[in-house]
Amino acid sequence: MINHEHKCIFIHINKCAGFSIDYFFNDRFCGHDKAIHYKNKYPKEFKEYFKFTIVRNPWDRMLSFYLYQKKRCWDFYPFSAEKAPPFNEFICKYLKRMPKQTRLNTKPCYDWIHDKNDNLLIPEIVKFEELQHRLPIVFKKINKDGKLKKLNSTEKKHYSEYYNQETREIIEKRFKKDIELFNYKYETP
Repeated sequence: MINHEHKCIFIHINKCAGFSIDYFFNDRFCGHDKAIHYKNKYPKEFKEYFKFTIVRNPWDRMLSFYLYQKKRCWDFYPFSAEKAPPFNEFICKYLKRMPKQTRLNTKPCYDWIHDKNDNLLIPEIVKFEELQHRLPIVFKKINKDGKLKKLNSTEKKHYSEYYNQETREIIEKRFKKDIELFNYKYETP
């Protein structure tokens, strides 16, 4: 999302509160684009505007992704809502075999904010887990007032209650760069 009024660029990584940010700034969904898209399409603004994104614990993010797709009746998948696999089977059979770059937006946060040479393009990174504390600081930097509404969220138990050892390791392997760069770990409540 690019917002000229507040001179900012927000990289909307799916299942990281981006829908709420889009509506907070523009009253509409603005889509998902990687940082490199904005750098190429808006080179002047990309140099001058404040750039930020939100990242999320990958175990929590992929559970949220699964539950969101379930709520949407699996409209991007080759099965119906009635025949959708349970969570751990989905991770083993579908997520494990999907290439990282899919239209289903299951790529690591790292891929959204780095270029092909592994240069970090977005200087302000907010963790989903720290939204309440960090977003007001970000909004102050760009002179944006107001309170963020929680939109497009899914109620669930703690993510650790859904994973088994195999699926936990699949996420750990697939999202290795996210885990290292953003200092995430698998936690239990």
